[in-house]
Amino acid sequence: MLLNVINLKKYFPVEKSFIEKLITKTKSFVHAVDDISFSIRKKEIFGLVGESGCGKSTTGRLCIGLIEPTDGKIFFDGCEISSLAKRELKKLRKKIQMIFQDPTASLNPKMRIGEAISRPLKIQGNYSKQEIKVEVLQALDTVALTPPENFYHRYPYELSGGQRQRAVIARSLVLKPEFVVADEPIAMIDVSVRAQIMDLIENLRKGRQMTFLLITHDLASARYLCDRIAIMYAGKIVEIGFKNELFTNPQHPYTKALLSAVPVPDPKHKIDRIIIGGEVPSLINPPKGCRFNPRCPYAETVCQTVEPILDKVGDEHYVACIPKPFYKK
Repeated sequence: MLLNVINLKKYFPVEKSFIEKLITKTKSFVHAVDDISFSIRKKEIFGLVGESGCGKSTTGRLCIGLIEPTDGKIFFDGCEISSLAKRELKKLRKKIQMIFQDPTASLNPKMRIGEAISRPLKIQGNYSKQEIKVEVLQALDTVALTPPENFYHRYPYELSGGQRQRAVIARSLVLKPEFVVADEPIAMIDVSVRAQIMDLIENLRKGRQMTFLLITHDLASARYLCDRIAIMYAGKIVEIGFKNELFTNPQHPYTKALLSAVPVPDPKHKIDRIIIGGEVPSLINPPKGCRFNPRCPYAETVCQTVEPILDKVGDEHYVACIPKPFYKK
């Protein structure tokens, strides 16, 4: 395994007003990521799917050491990331990179594209100006911003949304990393460009033997790209499995509801829609027992008190559900 995440937790303290601090000294925390475990193989595209606010992006940032975990361990190629000193973590950055969700926000508007992509090279190694330019042009060419010389001196505002996203991907590739966290890489671009970006990620996996953690809320994109998929809800992973198994035989009610909402182009195809009532629970005071139990149509009394753990129900197929209403042997 290239990446191993074990019992990972990340709690963010809730800021209180001056009066609230006087009234109570109890500290509150947002349970953004609450005791999750998973692993990613080399040359694999692993999908992390869930609705907004479930902890996907926080998990991605934890996996590459951008933020420190509250508890748990993260191992990259046998090395524990969470215990590394800043100098050692800086060396590891050559191997692990991230594609951020919003290309407009992640690019400095006053910095030319060539300069933005060259920053990792200037930080990580002793390259001459000529060597840096050659590497940047090569990265631009890899993401199909061609001819690369035409984009080298442009500012972000001179590029379209799809071109800016490609520039962000080029910046993550310039160091030739082994592992990349792609946080919603197609969410901010037009539908016509999404297929090109997805094909680019697949080509990088095959051509450079790269490994990806793909964070997305789009199950269709995850099915197209990923080898295995983890479904995340309210800071917890509720199901993990190979994509074919997950799509054809979902085990968790939340996974079933998500899949029933995916549109099918065939008008004759009938889908039994599962409508989830209620609201997403607060991550400051999450529900006891199963996080999904207040909204689950199959919830039992035990679901309100016992927290389910990931249980194996098939070939590398795991589900955290006590009733298991969809399990077929």
